[in-house]
Amino acid sequence: MKMSVGKKLSISAVVSFSLLIILSIVAYSSLLKISKTSDTAVSLLPKIEKIDQLQFTLVEALKINDFFVSGDLEKKASFELSSLAVNEAMERMEEIELDSEEKAVIDRVKEEFGLLKEKSRLVFETVKASGQGFLGPAVNKLVDDIDAIALSLVEDSEYLYELSHKELDFAIQKGDRAKKLAIRATRAVSI
Repeated sequence: MKMSVGKKLSISAVVSFSLLIILSIVAYSSLLKISKTSDTAVSLLPKIEKIDQLQFTLVEALKINDFFVSGDLEKKASFELSSLAVNEAMERMEEIELDSEEKAVIDRVKEEFGLLKEKSRLVFETVKASGQGFLGPAVNKLVDDIDAIALSLVEDSEYLYELSHKELDFAIQKGDRAKKLAIRATRAVSI
């Protein structure tokens, strides 16, 4: 069966047009994925900003508390101010949408920070009451407890940071993959 030149040209035009439509659809869907991914990344930024702010204020409060429990009683007022900042940062965390794991970490941070404040208050009271300064065994025990709590707080804040940035990194990687697919499809269409 012989095909005429007209039929061959018609079939090749239909095949070429079909390929063009398929590649255009792939490129368009890739662009939609890129748009959706960028929207996801942008929506995560306020959450990450608040988590970063909590981590920063928490670290600053821990630094000040370290000076305070190490003998610099003048840092008591500074620690109280920084603990207010940490409490405000934790309250702002309630404004954002967190997954269950992030909520559990935030709850742990709240509990541990409350315990840290209580132990720091006890250090101040014990130092003032005993007259021994920071040399008494009761104070040393409290300081050891505070150090353990502070270490746990740092680990929890770093874990929270990793959780939030993992989401953002995943969204960025997804967008990069969609972008590469769109570039390939656009190149194929242009050829």
